[in-house]
Amino acid sequence: DLEDANHLLQLKQSLNEMELSNLNNQLNPHEIKNLITSFAPDMIRRAPEAYKKMIKLFNVTRASLNNSLTESLAEQLKQVQDYLELQQSISPYPWDFELIDQMEDKDLELPRLLLKNLAENAVKHGIRPKKENGAIKITIERNPNYYQIEVRDNGNGNRLLEKDTAIDHSSTKIGLNSYQRFFYLTNKHNEKHAALSLDRIGSWTIAKILIPINYHYK
Repeated sequence: DLEDANHLLQLKQSLNEMELSNLNNQLNPHEIKNLITSFAPDMIRRAPEAYKKMIKLFNVTRASLNNSLTESLAEQLKQVQDYLELQQSISPYPWDFELIDQMEDKDLELPRLLLKNLAENAVKHGIRPKKENGAIKITIERNPNYYQIEVRDNGNGNRLLEKDTAIDHSSTKIGLNSYQRFFYLTNKHNEKHAALSLDRIGSWTIAKILIPINYHYK
């Protein structure tokens, strides 16, 4: 109905504003691409690893400029891989991540930036404070009735005790409650409902998303 359409439009605008606000004082991405192209050959020759990191950063930044509510699993897998590798490269403490993709259908649509933002929560609130033996594990699989996504970290789990775990008001990033609101709206148009939860099991903090097979977002 019209009210739901307005809510989805507001969510789309919120996603755009929050993700793009940290780019306001930076170069336009098209200019960044032109700059990269101009000095790429020399940089590849002189500093190939630095060039690879720069390309990953550009890919993650470009993902924030998407104007749709969803993206394919293939796009999001690339985003989260690049993001986690970049974070590893700048972290003062070593940590590991594992990406287990058991999906054959890489065209599956997911809410925009979902994997990257769940991973970002795991890095910021789980791995960064831990300082040693940090680990993130991302699993994507298809069950008989649902697609299941898990992003888990072995941090101390303190973020579960915070009143508004889902959103960090000091950050421009998207919080879990934005996705919960997204599913609340789209569930109205689906017989089976998607769900997002955050739990602590043993030494792991686990963000879990269940999306029914044949779920649609409009």
